Amino acid sequence: MSDGRPQRDWRAGGTAPAGGGGQSKANIFVAGLLAVALAGVLAGFGYWLVSGGESTVRYIALPLSEHSHPAWPAVPYAEADAERLLKHFPGGEKAFNNQEEELFSRKLDSLKSLGDRPLVLHISALCVVHEGKPYLLSSKAAPGTPDKNWHPLSDLLAAVAACQAKEKLLILDVIHPVARADRGILADTSAIAVHGLLKSRADEGKLPGLVLVSCSPGEFPLMDETYRTTAFAGYLDEGLRGYADGHIEGTRDRWVKVRELHAYTRDRLAKWAYFTRGVTQTVALYGEGDFRLVPHDRVQEAETPPAVLPYPAWLAEGWTQRDEWDAAGLREKAPHLVARYDDALLKAESRYLAGLADEKVKRELNDTRSGLNQSWDRFKGIAPPPKTNLVGTPPPVGVLGKIEGWLASFDGKKKFADVAGDPKPKPDEILLAAWIRLADTPLPRDQVAGLCGEAVPPGSRPESSEAVFLSKLTDLAGKRPFVGGDRTWPGQAVQAAIKGEQATLEAVAMLATVPSAFPWFKARLDKHDKDRLAAEELLWSLGNDGLTGAASAANETMTRYRAIENQAGEIRDDARRIAIAHRAWVDAGAELPGLGAAIAPLPAGGAMQQWNRAANGAAEIASGLSQLEMPGDRGEQMANTAAAVNDALKSLRAHVASLVAREPDGKVTPAVLATPRLTGKDRLAWLQKRTTAIAANEKKLSDSVGDVPAAGEWAGPEAERAAVRGQVAVGLLSMAGQSTGPMSSEVADLVAKRDPFGWSGLAGRVLTALAPPAQDALTSVTDRTGRVFGTTDAPARMSARLRREFWTALAERYEGEARSRGLAELRFYKQAAQDARAAADVARTAMGS
Repeated sequence: MSDGRPQRDWRAGGTAPAGGGGQSKANIFVAGLLAVALAGVLAGFGYWLVSGGESTVRYIALPLSEHSHPAWPAVPYAEADAERLLKHFPGGEKAFNNQEEELFSRKLDSLKSLGDRPLVLHISALCVVHEGKPYLLSSKAAPGTPDKNWHPLSDLLAAVAACQAKEKLLILDVIHPVARADRGILADTSAIAVHGLLKSRADEGKLPGLVLVSCSPGEFPLMDETYRTTAFAGYLDEGLRGYADGHIEGTRDRWVKVRELHAYTRDRLAKWAYFTRGVTQTVALYGEGDFRLVPHDRVQEAETPPAVLPYPAWLAEGWTQRDEWDAAGLREKAPHLVARYDDALLKAESRYLAGLADEKVKRELNDTRSGLNQSWDRFKGIAPPPKTNLVGTPPPVGVLGKIEGWLASFDGKKKFADVAGDPKPKPDEILLAAWIRLADTPLPRDQVAGLCGEAVPPGSRPESSEAVFLSKLTDLAGKRPFVGGDRTWPGQAVQAAIKGEQATLEAVAMLATVPSAFPWFKARLDKHDKDRLAAEELLWSLGNDGLTGAASAANETMTRYRAIENQAGEIRDDARRIAIAHRAWVDAGAELPGLGAAIAPLPAGGAMQQWNRAANGAAEIASGLSQLEMPGDRGEQMANTAAAVNDALKSLRAHVASLVAREPDGKVTPAVLATPRLTGKDRLAWLQKRTTAIAANEKKLSDSVGDVPAAGEWAGPEAERAAVRGQVAVGLLSMAGQSTGPMSSEVADLVAKRDPFGWSGLAGRVLTALAPPAQDALTSVTDRTGRVFGTTDAPARMSARLRREFWTALAERYEGEARSRGLAELRFYKQAAQDARAAADVARTAMGS
């Protein structure tokens, strides 16, 4: 029974006829066969002599592995693949230094002058699609519209066609995943475009030679972490060692030819991919004809795999520092720096694990880290002015109890220090305790004077806003008109004034923590301060006209201060809500791009619903933050939305954790590891677990049985992944303040049509939407865009600008305080104003704006 291979026909016509003639004819036939065989041997020997026992094929590898734009992933195995194949072709070339546009073009142009030796051209690169056409990217290519750094695949085919060699093989390893919704790249359509172009050229008979492609539509080249190359290059290497000889017909002639190499690599790689990774990878060959590649005396044994690479300390330290930056809130303060650090670490990790020189990768990462650290040092130098109040200081409970006891048996001649006992309270503890007690219930005039005198001793220099106010209150309590009649002392007005001042200080302190919200509160704070200073002037004037009208003036003062307390409370509470909402929005901007990338490789189900819930909530918050005048209930509404965003983020983190907890050798963990979602500690643990699982599956491979599925198709899983990325892109754009209505409809339309090239057009519109606005009229849009996508320095400049505006307003506020409160406190507020202006100047110069 035939096994599908061509069978030799030994049916030599049956029994020989009688007589010598038949024997003579048989002898002649055998002699003829021997002559033909001898001629073949002599011809082969002659070829062997001419070739010197080596291949005459010219091998040129062009690994385009480096890209300066962060949107593109590294092609870390390109160099190692070239090195692995290079040893089979003496005199071959690895043109690694030809990655820039001009040098790459010049190298391709030089093919026409190479002569007629057989050519093998090996290209490892990224391929992207624009308007249905595939392009190869040189080192300086940027996403968006093609330019000179985008090289049409058709131009590469033309360059190979111009070569004078009659026997040519083009090896293409260019179908790599590049889709990232947060970079505007929504679908991986390169396989469809590449195979579509090659098939149409093959059907027309216009291919420049044979073309070998590393995978088919719906697939990507898999990495063989054991040998630190692609599995495609690994099986090409194995086939060239002699294993491919005779793979098609079973006849070995000590030469590996192109079609044998293709068949061997296709069959072995398909089995390896399915039984060790659970996916398919199908090598394809286009074109007619065949030719010899390399000779061999005997099949060479496979190389021993290199030792398992330890995870280097310098890379682990990099992830640790990134985690420390996260913990310190850098994603809010300088998100562009953290995004760059993420990209640098991911690139360094992939290149190191691909076997690139340890010192080279380490040096390049350290150079990047050094630059980012310098940027952060400059940015963190934008420090706020020194604190001028006691807001946020824990209340001195023990001191409060002692003061209460001192007031219970108050004697104006007995100092608090006489009854305080040990340990002696610190001055700030006494000041804060006095401030809290004065706001609790009204006190008689003499107790107020005594308590203020203990908090701000005569002759001391006020060092906080509370001390300044209490020093003025001491003067008020000592006014003569109140002597002999505490019934006229405005105790409730003083209590209201203290509570109003406290609410004001808390409101300003809250605004200082959310400078991006300051423009929204500026008008309200200005009006509040104007009302507060008017009430304060009325408070200090109490008693100036004697006892007449003191009660009504005190009532008016009390009424005003209670209104001021309410105003300040509203500002404080709204600022707190804005802070909560802003924090949730920043967290969403920091996490949703990575979470979207993590859930996109597989149908996400409920995870996508949670992602949309978080993105929509963040977009709602962003819309509120961009409005300078908002209804009074907007803050509470935004805080409620923030709670929903936080819940959705929590669910997404748990979902990603469950993905990683699955078998680490499949499709899930690599996708998560390709994002910066994991902490450095978790990355190390999962990489180790993945290595163990891969080794176990490699051992099972020899026992595997069963058929390998056919190559995947784009219209299935990749369409679903592209749909997820489309939703992610729309959500992120919405968070960035962009109008996304038409894009949402287009995503839905593309999902319905499963149009592979439509995603490329949508990606272009996403990138256009991400471009910075022509004018910085409402810089919060630029700020949000930068925060979400981490692509520019705009968020840092915007953050510095908003803080500078707040600190300048704070300086003006302190100067107003000095004018209203008199010479005694001028020095304190004058210094506070100088500190605030100095901080604003640092923000201006540090960010160059």
